[in-house]
Amino acid sequence: MTDLESGFRKNYADMSREELLKELEAQRDNVFKLKEDVARYERYIKYKGSGDAVFENLETRLGLVEPLKMELRQHGEELQVQTDDIRANDLRSQQAYNVLKWERDFSDAIMNIIGSLIVVYDREGQIVLINKSFTDKTGYTIDKLRGKPFWDIIIPSEYRKRVADGFVRYRDGQFPIELETRLLTTDGRRLVISTCNTALFDDSGKVKFIIGAGVDITERKQIEAELKDAKNQAEMYLDLMCHDISNMDQVAKGFLEMALDTLELDEAERELISKPLEALEASTALINNVRRLSNDKENGFRLHTIDLGHELDGVITKFSNVPNRNIIINKKIFSNCNILANGLLADVFSNIIGNAIKHSTGPLIINVYVERTLVDGEYYCQTIIDDNGPGIPDEHKDGIFTRFHDGALRNSHSGLGLYLVKTLVTDFHGRVWVEDRVPGDHTKGAKFVVMLPATKTE
Repeated sequence: MTDLESGFRKNYADMSREELLKELEAQRDNVFKLKEDVARYERYIKYKGSGDAVFENLETRLGLVEPLKMELRQHGEELQVQTDDIRANDLRSQQAYNVLKWERDFSDAIMNIIGSLIVVYDREGQIVLINKSFTDKTGYTIDKLRGKPFWDIIIPSEYRKRVADGFVRYRDGQFPIELETRLLTTDGRRLVISTCNTALFDDSGKVKFIIGAGVDITERKQIEAELKDAKNQAEMYLDLMCHDISNMDQVAKGFLEMALDTLELDEAERELISKPLEALEASTALINNVRRLSNDKENGFRLHTIDLGHELDGVITKFSNVPNRNIIINKKIFSNCNILANGLLADVFSNIIGNAIKHSTGPLIINVYVERTLVDGEYYCQTIIDDNGPGIPDEHKDGIFTRFHDGALRNSHSGLGLYLVKTLVTDFHGRVWVEDRVPGDHTKGAKFVVMLPATKTE
């Protein structure tokens, strides 16, 4: 018996046809092995003419070899197709796995580099995932948070019941949900977190997980509290100045005016009384400006249409008879102008004209011009107020409208009055600036320009 016969008998001779097919089925993961078996079988067939009794015995047991060979080939081809399909499926599965792994790694990287605190809860309120920012800010790792509702760990004790009750209510509500909450860190600090929560739903539409993204606003809240305290304190001082000091000023003014009216005084004595009276009047004006500025910021703006020319008439009348001064105020209105403003509009022009008078001596001429002008496709009411007073040096023109100005400005168009002018004009959506009345020579007087948007109905 040859080695080939021995090998064949060892592999197939003792098997029935069914056993042989079953054996081949078991070998579907190695098609190349099956092809080698077929080739070996073909080589053995060549020995049929040798007269060897072994082949006769094999043919007797297995039937005709040729049909079996063809069946083996067909089965091998089927196994090859199945193997190719399996490999293709494996390749697609590997590709899908690689995509999912990349997406997971990408999501993890994004979640851990963003500054927001990310936390994921299940329906029972137990934390299943946190990001690096959450750990860095609170000190908690995921291992310390698992197994208990989050309110029992990271929420201060006085808020726990309210948070637990709220979680049960809103977990089945509408998302997203925005709220502020307090967190307790591992070292005992309390953080104020502004959070936005959304949800992941299962196939039935039931909330499965709740995802919260939070921002630490603790410092902002502290600043807001400090600003509120400072505002309350400022309002107290404002009330003290506007009420108590104003009342004391009125009493002092009353006695000084009574002295001027009843006492027989020479010119020098009258001057001695007039000076403190002027100081008290300036104090009253300052208090009124502070009150108006405060009300302007506190109450907001309810603008309505105002005739600019009519408003200026009232302001000019107010300064038409200044004691011991020769003041001439000329007004020229080249076109009717209506603007949107409120009752504080008169203070804009009163402060400009009042400053011109206050910071000058001797005779003074003030000119007021009003005209409608087109700038960049929009109509404005332009008011120009110039005077022949001492003027304003170029280096001080930009600073006169600021609240905190250089001491050098105190003798020239300055003070809270012009800060109020700038504030009001800005609130009326306009602009204000100062120029030289005579270009290039500030000593010839100042020229204030106020531009306010004209109403569209004109």
